[in-house]
Amino acid sequence: MEELAINLALKSALPVEAIDQTTVNMTIIWVDFQERPDLAELSARYGKSGTYSASLLYKNPGTRDLIVILRIEMLQPSQTVFCLAFEVERYFDQIASFAQSQYGLLWILPGPQSKEVTTVQGFDMPDLRAYSGQGFTLELPQKFITELHGVLDDWKRIK
Repeated sequence: MEELAINLALKSALPVEAIDQTTVNMTIIWVDFQERPDLAELSARYGKSGTYSASLLYKNPGTRDLIVILRIEMLQPSQTVFCLAFEVERYFDQIASFAQSQYGLLWILPGPQSKEVTTVQGFDMPDLRAYSGQGFTLELPQKFITELHGVLDDWKRIK
């Protein structure tokens, strides 16, 4: 049953276009909302996460092909579910940086990442909003960060 849930989450995952870190320990994820107008509207109208539940799922654990899936179920201000999938081989540095943070802050922005923004280090929040739209923020529980840190440590040991 869990394998079925993982495959469904992976199949429905939104395309992640880019990931970066801000200087305030927030991970920014640019996501393609084209096939999800409900998320584009939520992003444009609300800017804050509201109430949600989240879970971490893992496809191909114990292999170099590990994929980390973040499943978000929004409850307020609107109800919707979406998943983000991260290929560890491709996004290891960004995921590891997030797993090292103490806050678990994610800022999900509509993609694609603006050509003017090649790195977010020199930008403040108003500048990023001007380039990328409002987006919405999530704060993941510390237990997720701890779990992810352990999963990444295990992944590094795999040859």
